[in-house]
Amino acid sequence: MNIILGTAEHDFCKEANYRMSDILARKGIAHRLDVRPTAPTTGPCGAICFRTMYRLSFKLLLP
Repeated sequence: MNIILGTAEHDFCKEANYRMSDILARKGIAHRLDVRPTAPTTGPCGAICFRTMYRLSFKLLLP
């Protein structure tokens, strides 16, 4: 499983993403926390994170 948490620097849910990342780390679950410093909210950040996640998924599937 490949877990990616994505948020923006000024997003209202940024702290929740940090908390979830901490929980996953304490449980030893591999994940990535992607905080975009220049994206104002999750909307634009979500699009950027989705493209990044899409590219990463293909890299993981290739031999």
